[in-house]
Amino acid sequence: MLPSLFMALVILAGTMMMMMMALVHGAAPLITSSPSGRLDFSCNNAVFSSDVMVGNTTSILTLHNKITQIVSDPTLFNVRDFGAKGDSIADDYPAFNKAIAAMQASPYDQPTLYIPAGNYWISQVLVFPSINPKRYQIVGQGKRSTNLLWEGESLFSLMTTTYIYSVRFENFMTTALTTEEETFAIRITRCLDCVFRNLFFEQSGPQYSMGIESTKAYGEQRFEDVTFYNIGGKHLQLIDSTGATYITRCTFIAGAESVEDWGAISLAGMESVYISQCDFVAGSWGVWIGKSALGSNKYVTISDCIMQRTFYGIYILDSSSITITNVQIIDHYESGISSWAPTDVPFVLLSNVRFSWSAAWTGQGLNSDAIYVYGGNFIIDNVMFSNLKCTALLVRGFETLSVRGSTFMNNNKNFDNNVAKNYLFSSNTCLNAATQPSVFGGTPIGRTMNVGDGVC
Repeated sequence: MLPSLFMALVILAGTMMMMMMALVHGAAPLITSSPSGRLDFSCNNAVFSSDVMVGNTTSILTLHNKITQIVSDPTLFNVRDFGAKGDSIADDYPAFNKAIAAMQASPYDQPTLYIPAGNYWISQVLVFPSINPKRYQIVGQGKRSTNLLWEGESLFSLMTTTYIYSVRFENFMTTALTTEEETFAIRITRCLDCVFRNLFFEQSGPQYSMGIESTKAYGEQRFEDVTFYNIGGKHLQLIDSTGATYITRCTFIAGAESVEDWGAISLAGMESVYISQCDFVAGSWGVWIGKSALGSNKYVTISDCIMQRTFYGIYILDSSSITITNVQIIDHYESGISSWAPTDVPFVLLSNVRFSWSAAWTGQGLNSDAIYVYGGNFIIDNVMFSNLKCTALLVRGFETLSVRGSTFMNNNKNFDNNVAKNYLFSSNTCLNAATQPSVFGGTPIGRTMNVGDGVC
């Protein structure tokens, strides 16, 4: 009993010291008690409560830790301290704007705009400061508990900024209620070393809201554990960046299934892009690899991803080189992978890719194809085409096509060729031609080829 009481007194003394620190930092702490023995500590409009009883060291320790966090961090700017309500009714834009201004005026490096749990109605565009050269963070309490509500009908974007350095967006969600075309939740130009982590973007009204647009990034940028839900337009648009971009463990769900030129991920004029461990579900185009006015994408790698019921899984218009490995494409509408890349592209490498249709997938995409090749140089290595009610590989024009270690089995049509300069099917590729006479689509093939040597 005595050790517990002594520990409680020590922690309580420390708590009193934190109160004094709060006064030094210009805060106004207030302690009140209730008849039930609950102790409330308030500082800068943040209230923490804990039951304080003799020997109850756990509750006092919890209160002490929370007080320490709120009064000892002058770099933390809580939007509720500036009047934000978070009740989905009051307009919280003025409070956010004041908090952003205070953060910008802070003498500290890496100040944080903190957004506690709540539903915050934002009526105007939040403009974040440019490089000072100060790094800062926009952090919520959780990707499904801190929600920023905005009206895409009247706003060009929810958040915007230009020339920022090492900025982190983390732990919050945005909900676009009604939207028009080209309205992005976050729109950034010239970002150096920015991180987008544990975010959730949702559209509750009609299309065409967008998620994030980043243009002309000149350093590394990372998108980690970000979810785009029911976004009608481009989920993530990246344009003309010179640094490496990493898109990891992101989820793209239920975009518009019939809108062309709008990929869940849209790439144009990028230096190096690495997409890994992402899920694409029931959207329009999974990854759109295009070209900007400043040039082509240079290097794009897509690995360990699943694409299910997308209109196009991967659509290639232009890039220096593309590597697609360990990817599953299931129940596509039009084409699993479609390439219209110029013939001078060094290569498009597919390795350990699986195309399949589930038994219930009928009546849609019957005239489609798993891979459509109109341009580029293709290497298809260890790729499985199985149970497809469409054409597995449709070729309409390319420089070189090499298929090795791959299996074509139980498909409506395995291979359909029209124009080609060079193509090679290696001896360990199984085309299962004996049971599928339409394997060549009626076009004679006289180049280097081995059929049926592989194990099906």
